[in-house]
Amino acid sequence: MKNFLSLFIIMWIVPLLAMAELSEIPLSEDNCNLTNPPKESGEWALHGFPMKIYPRRSTMGKNYHGCQTLWIENDNKVIMMLVYYFKDGKLQLSKERAKDDPSKNIICQYIDNKLITKNQDCRDVEQRISRGLGPPKASKPAGCLQKSKQAYLKGQLPSLECGID
Repeated sequence: MKNFLSLFIIMWIVPLLAMAELSEIPLSEDNCNLTNPPKESGEWALHGFPMKIYPRRSTMGKNYHGCQTLWIENDNKVIMMLVYYFKDGKLQLSKERAKDDPSKNIICQYIDNKLITKNQDCRDVEQRISRGLGPPKASKPAGCLQKSKQAYLKGQLPSLECGID
């Protein structure tokens, strides 16, 4: 009976306590309190809108502990869209601007990269994970969106330095 109780606590109670602790991005962790993208942020484009991503996936390491943030650029404004929080390289929490109301955020919790939040709005991140699209999100080095655009307009391929990480 004692072993059963110990097993029950480890399998059910400990994960529930972990979920209860984390309902917001911990701002004290690495890169979790950024309001604007650093100069060396990676770049990507989404539906024609340039995005900034920091830190780049290639710099995070497999046991990364901290946040990766995505900003979108529109009308010369940079808007924070999504923050992923990782602990020991595993996704713990995502915070995304609600599409229908940008003043609200969608918070999604994960254990071992598996979605545990029962919220239909969290399915976007879950689908990205299942398709291998992150998180963490891949990006091109800083300045490469412009370089790729210039190469395309000249009928050339982008340089190899602008590969995706």
